[in-house]
Amino acid sequence: MKKFMSRNKGILLIVAGIMLLVSAVVFTQSGKEEDTRQSPKETKLWVLTDNHFIAPELYDDGSEFAFIETTAAGKDLRYQQQSLEALVANALKERPNEVILTGDLTLNGEYVSAEKLVELLNPLVEKNIKVRVIPGNHDIHDGWARKYENDEQIKAKQISPEDFRELFKDMGYEGADSYDKESLSYKESGTTAYDFYFLDSNKYTLEASKSAPATGGRFRDETLQWLEDEFKKTAVNDKQPIVFMHHNLYPHNEAVSRGFVIDDAEEVRALYAKYHVAVVFSGHIHAQDILEKTIDGVNIPEVVNGAYSITPHGFGEVVVNEKGIEYSRKSVNVDTWAAETNQTDSKLLKHQAYLKELFVNDGKALGYRSLLEKKIPNEDDLDAAAQLVGQVNEEFFTGEDTRTPEEVEKIKAGKGYQTLEAYDSFLKKYIDSVLTDNNLEDTHLFIPNKKQTK
Repeated sequence: MKKFMSRNKGILLIVAGIMLLVSAVVFTQSGKEEDTRQSPKETKLWVLTDNHFIAPELYDDGSEFAFIETTAAGKDLRYQQQSLEALVANALKERPNEVILTGDLTLNGEYVSAEKLVELLNPLVEKNIKVRVIPGNHDIHDGWARKYENDEQIKAKQISPEDFRELFKDMGYEGADSYDKESLSYKESGTTAYDFYFLDSNKYTLEASKSAPATGGRFRDETLQWLEDEFKKTAVNDKQPIVFMHHNLYPHNEAVSRGFVIDDAEEVRALYAKYHVAVVFSGHIHAQDILEKTIDGVNIPEVVNGAYSITPHGFGEVVVNEKGIEYSRKSVNVDTWAAETNQTDSKLLKHQAYLKELFVNDGKALGYRSLLEKKIPNEDDLDAAAQLVGQVNEEFFTGEDTRTPEEVEKIKAGKGYQTLEAYDSFLKKYIDSVLTDNNLEDTHLFIPNKKQTK
């Protein structure tokens, strides 16, 4: 009797196991099998951009690198390794499913910088946190790739497209569900409702370059064809695309947009609308901004994350679940990491203040450079205008530029604005473009799942 019961118990366990496997497979209305075990109820993504990393072994304390720092547009170049280590430490604690970098991974496409960046990000891969990357306009065959030694610039090895794919093979390129043979674009089956598209929007030569990197971008014809073919598959599976690219889909600032918006924007927008792209995440302009436009009757929001290399080391946290997509602006507090890891450098222990001061001062310097040419007679007026440029510039780039009409009028009535109005039409136009940014709140966005809105 015991043998009989034991044998039957074993049969029941086998049957139960088979039933569990069968129950994990569901059939969609189109007749396709879908393994629900592979799709968690909630997926958390961390999206950052323009970290512009230069490996510490490529520079010293000499005059040439000090000069490069003055041209860095408010980017921190000295503490990049530490800020990335802080990011990785935070990710290991908070466990996002994926960490996504949308281009300009390196300062100027130095091979050694890419190698070092892979080393810094590898602890995430080792702990089963996916890392996904795409190149930016500074990453592939950048003629500016240099090592800075004393008062010299020494040409450094550049990154070829093949190098990029090999260096970052564990960060998107091996195991992609589909990839474009003509670019560094690829696709990943993200969740039950969304597919993730990582797109290479950059112009670069196939051989090492002696020229500055192209600022503008566009998709190759073959890439657009591949993209449409994959979008069709996403649509057949009743899913929506989420797109990650380096260049912008829309102009995010009226005064400064040339070279930032993808060259073939009109064609790309129409393609995205045709296949109901849920949201686009990009970078390149370095400013934090969210903008939504209606293209052929379809609302497509674009989230531009502020550059990770500037204040406040920001990134986007994207939570994807059955309700939709929720985006929130976050930042890495290097001060906390520095204290926890027993750092002694005051610029690490008070890093957030250092980073903000660096960026504000760069904005003020921009104001002074332009205004000094105008020979403003009153020094107080000059100072007030430069201070305003520094302040408003920092608020725009961090996404903290939401103002009431009363606050805008107060700024316009002030000495700084009045000086710009009288002496510098370009800077006034730039400040006006920031003061009138009233499309969407720039640090938070919720996009409902289309199935929930039916």
